[in-house]
Amino acid sequence: MSGSSVHIMLSNEYYKASSTSHFNCHYQRTIMLKLNSFTVTDEKTHPTQVMRRRATLSHKYELFYRDPLNPVQAQDAWITDASGRKYLDAYNNVVSVGHGNRRVIDAMTNQAKMICTHTRYVNDELCRLSERLTGKNEGNNEWRSIFTCSGSEANDLAMRVAMQFTGGNGFIVTDHAYHGLTALTQAITTSMTGYLELSNRLGLEIATIPSPVGKNEGNSFIDGLQTAINDMHSRGIRLAAGIFDSFFTSDGLGLTPKGFLDDAVRLLHDNGALYIADEVQPGFARSGSYFWGFQTHGADPDIITMGKPMGNGYPMAAIMFKALLDDYIMDSYFNTFGGNNVAVAVGHAVLDEIEERNLLENAHIQGEKILSELEQLKESCVNISSVRGSGMSIAVDVVTNDGAPNADGAIRIVEAMKQRGVIISTSGVSGNTLKIRPLLIYTNEDTNFLIDQAQSAVRTVFS
Repeated sequence: MSGSSVHIMLSNEYYKASSTSHFNCHYQRTIMLKLNSFTVTDEKTHPTQVMRRRATLSHKYELFYRDPLNPVQAQDAWITDASGRKYLDAYNNVVSVGHGNRRVIDAMTNQAKMICTHTRYVNDELCRLSERLTGKNEGNNEWRSIFTCSGSEANDLAMRVAMQFTGGNGFIVTDHAYHGLTALTQAITTSMTGYLELSNRLGLEIATIPSPVGKNEGNSFIDGLQTAINDMHSRGIRLAAGIFDSFFTSDGLGLTPKGFLDDAVRLLHDNGALYIADEVQPGFARSGSYFWGFQTHGADPDIITMGKPMGNGYPMAAIMFKALLDDYIMDSYFNTFGGNNVAVAVGHAVLDEIEERNLLENAHIQGEKILSELEQLKESCVNISSVRGSGMSIAVDVVTNDGAPNADGAIRIVEAMKQRGVIISTSGVSGNTLKIRPLLIYTNEDTNFLIDQAQSAVRTVFS
């Protein structure tokens, strides 16, 4: 296939490029899940593995990168592809305590050898896991928990509890949010097309407010929240909840000013609505300062949802809620796989890793070093307009020479980083934000490699 012509597609835009040369493409702003995703448009020139996917899997499946990655093994923070090349993982927050983590693997396999069944049988370890998780919350509230298999399931259940408790069907979300792919959660996933049509079919009222991304944009976020509340009231809509990723990760990472999320929660409570803290991305020590992302603002959620890093690759998630909400869960709740014995064992192992290896502090130390170096890079490059982050959640805004959002430049940096052996991606309303999510277990060497390659990639792309 040397020198062959490969046709690929980024969302709804087609491109043609040489499979052995650097790609010279133009981009169009796309929806969140397709910012760094490609689909096949020329079946004759793609590798056999890619075409096999197309022949047997839904065409709605997409691939990262123009030249798709074929990972076959991973250990700690490094992924190895089929050719033997290694890549530093600075994106996959699922395996936050490391690929191939021995403690997690041993917990999983040892428990699977003993028994794996559901929550209709007594399991003290399930209770202990709930106690450990609820113990991460501050204050004097009594908490209860339900275990699920995915963050989507957790957010779906949280929405149902909020509607049952308030009697409302109105939800407030940011304008580029991602909260899941069940019917209810996709109806509030504003970063995907079709959410309004779906919400109408489900009888939901959705109000979107500007993402609090950028320096002190949290202030504008509060103004937008008040406007959305007023609008719903004027139309006779009863509010159920505001649901926000505590770090607004898919929006491009909104963190300042400190405390703005607490102000938002009080505003919601004053208007009869609950606050659902979606901790699927910011939770489990990623902030480098607190176990939960909302704790960086001192916020007081009514419901906390979690997933991804909770199982380090094993499909598990949960919802925690103030005890007074327990009576508003319709009938009983049962999930065949949620909270099974293996999931519980894995959950304990992940918490043990975070606590015993002091990964919260490590996330702070490594994250601060990355942020500091990227800030210096910004000072020397006009095409980097903003660097922000907390612990191992980091965002970099890429702009044109005139200061306009530059999604094309962001994708070129993502591709350049892959060529240099580092995996990152993009996010944000304009698609121009580099999404960098290093694993909590990063060593000094991992951090230095990430920084060196980022500096090289940016300078090469904008030279």
